[in-house]
Amino acid sequence: ILSLFSSDLQKIQKVIDIALKHDKRIAIIGRKAQRIVDIAIDYNYLAIPKDRLVNLRYIDDKNKNDDPDLVCLVTGDRHEPFHMLNRMVNKSDRLIHITEDDTLLIIVSPIPGTEKMAAKTLDTLYRTDANIYVIDKAYLTLNHATSDEIKMMINLTKPKYIMPVTGEYRKQFTVREIAKSMGYKEEDVFLLDNGDLLQFDNGKPITQKNRYRHGDILIDGSRLGDVNDIVIHDREMLADNGVFIITAHIDPLAKSLVGEIDVSMKGFLPKETFLELKDELFILFKEKVNEHLLNKYVNWNELKNQLRDEINKFLYAKTKRRPVTVVVLISTEQSENDKNMQT
Repeated sequence: ILSLFSSDLQKIQKVIDIALKHDKRIAIIGRKAQRIVDIAIDYNYLAIPKDRLVNLRYIDDKNKNDDPDLVCLVTGDRHEPFHMLNRMVNKSDRLIHITEDDTLLIIVSPIPGTEKMAAKTLDTLYRTDANIYVIDKAYLTLNHATSDEIKMMINLTKPKYIMPVTGEYRKQFTVREIAKSMGYKEEDVFLLDNGDLLQFDNGKPITQKNRYRHGDILIDGSRLGDVNDIVIHDREMLADNGVFIITAHIDPLAKSLVGEIDVSMKGFLPKETFLELKDELFILFKEKVNEHLLNKYVNWNELKNQLRDEINKFLYAKTKRRPVTVVVLISTEQSENDKNMQT
């Protein structure tokens, strides 16, 4: 099993030549890779006898794809070779399950941003006791074009303007320097960031910075990208510190608390820990409610906001945590019978 980048046709051909020399059959893993190989064969970029190519069948109880004379090319772009190997070693791939009888040759190095995933995959591979050989990246050629190749492309196409796309900014900057060394003016080579706009008005280039919004988009259920920052912040708070809900019934006519104060929590504190704070918190709660009820007119929103602020201060002082606090005040008018029973 060999891992390669699907764009590295020269290396793929060398592997195939060695495999054919030892009378091995060849399987190309990955639909995209198969399409690339088919096109490369049609245009004579690759020379592979059709009778040596194997289409693997799905693994089941009757078929294990165990063939000692089979060479599998696991190819793809960016993270795909390591991702496919990870599926194979975890036996979630439908075509190949890696065992201790297999030999693996890793001829790709992790690209920036995928190092952690690649390291985890390699660690899992070594646990299978398979024969694993990792080619050091110092011996691997880069898939990026050299400066001479970029110069050749510019000479062949002779563009009026040049705009490097994709890749890191420092690499795009290098392309601009190469173009300048060939006689291009700096204003004829455009380095754009995500969201920038380049348009031509009567042949004259015009750029606009930050013309379009860009970045990560949150898919929330069936809705796309309509979750605002406040909602995201609340969800982060819920995940970090949980939620604290306190509920009380108030008789607006008698201007008094009715019944017991109820508290429910999720992801905040164990009930046993809260019991140590309960009495002190309830005293604070009743004091703040009674202060407002002494007023001729009670502003319920103001009361809830003040209760939430006071509870947050109290909980942080005692626990050093800031849960999402929800205060629920329910208007409950007592009947005369209820009042007599309480008396």
